Amino acid sequence: MLNAQKAQEMSFFEAAMNQLVYPHSKPEKARLEKDVEAALNQRNMVDVADAANRFNLSSVSNGVAEGTGELQRINASVLVLWGQNDLMVLEQMTLEIIHDMKEHDIDVTYKVLNTGHSPLVDDIQSVVSEIEGFLQK
Repeated sequence: MLNAQKAQEMSFFEAAMNQLVYPHSKPEKARLEKDVEAALNQRNMVDVADAANRFNLSSVSNGVAEGTGELQRINASVLVLWGQNDLMVLEQMTLEIIHDMKEHDIDVTYKVLNTGHSPLVDDIQSVVSEIEGFLQK
């Protein structure tokens, strides 16, 4: 990926985004081009991947980093939306953080959407509906 970025291989990033980020629904061509351009110009790609692996609010190790325990500071209900076609965030990962939240007595509502990694592109109406329903309870 870094070599493709260095070589400015637009076709690589477009294919990767179509397969990993937008497998369910494709954004408009202009949006996809903008996303590809941003990926080509992103200078902190390795840092972002590392941070995603180290981000751990729980009280236990995630295998990469010890938890910070910051989950205990959450005192509001939480809505978790996960796309069943998401190839980047596995349901197991989602369920682990939900489990951690419940262990800290956090009120969690979990909804599975018929989307991939980009629910706002795949099915924004479902996202809006779930958020509105959550906020009204």
